[in-house]
Amino acid sequence: MLKLCLLFSTLIVLMQQGDLAVQARSPFLLRLSPSLSQHERMVKRTMQTESVETEITWQTECSPHLAGVRRGQDTLLQCKVIAPSGTQLTWFKGQHRLQRPGVSHELSNNILLEAMEEETNMVGFEETSLVSPVSDSSSARLLISSTVYIDCADDQDAAEYSLEVRTPSNNVYFRNFTVFLTDMGQLARSCRFEDHIPYLPRIYQHSSAALAEVGGALTLPCRAQGFYTLHSWHVNNTQISHTDTNHQVLANGDLVIRRVNQHGPVRYMCRVSSTRYPAFQDAIFTDVSPQVQDQ
Repeated sequence: MLKLCLLFSTLIVLMQQGDLAVQARSPFLLRLSPSLSQHERMVKRTMQTESVETEITWQTECSPHLAGVRRGQDTLLQCKVIAPSGTQLTWFKGQHRLQRPGVSHELSNNILLEAMEEETNMVGFEETSLVSPVSDSSSARLLISSTVYIDCADDQDAAEYSLEVRTPSNNVYFRNFTVFLTDMGQLARSCRFEDHIPYLPRIYQHSSAALAEVGGALTLPCRAQGFYTLHSWHVNNTQISHTDTNHQVLANGDLVIRRVNQHGPVRYMCRVSSTRYPAFQDAIFTDVSPQVQDQ
């Protein structure tokens, strides 16, 4: 059985221009593991048997199931999971999918429209997903991190959240979170500059490590929110150009590697920058380790 070599990387956030910089996220006040709630029973739309539970591995770096957040503070919901390449991670608030500000979707009339902001955490309904143009190696596995940003927490952020993990074999897993508000904390900068927050480029889903077969295809996620953002991918400090026949950057920011090279490990970097505020950037690293298929 393939073993995933976890090569944790450092998330670089370069948002350091004046008062628009977002301060560090406040920690959760409670860390509890309550019994299965009504919401959890409602969103568990598939049964998980012992035969499929090993398909993914939840990591310890997940937010608490029940968490109190101070009013006016910034925080986030986050979870990490080891899953097969091609796994889809989707966040829900209640029964509605979350959509990030600035994320575009191709509609039936082929017009790209900016996603509309919703009052709560600037999220809405996500109707489509972009699919890799090549089939990933069935044995490739990734360490995936997925995040929901909560800025200047208010009453509308107190809700039931869930993370759906759907594997290529169509098995579905859930992690559930309940967020409630406590007393008022010191107001975060996001409260004073809320009109500018949607323009900050923030990567909300990526993989910090991947293990893939030599010669196989692999898709590395780099999903970012923020209006007027631009993705760029680098391999071993060299930017990937549009003429590169082995790599393709998708419209959603993911990188397709058509053929994994046997020389490795290889470090990829995804950088997302603002075209309106050039000093605002976010970046992540992904270490890809090639694995020779057993004969």
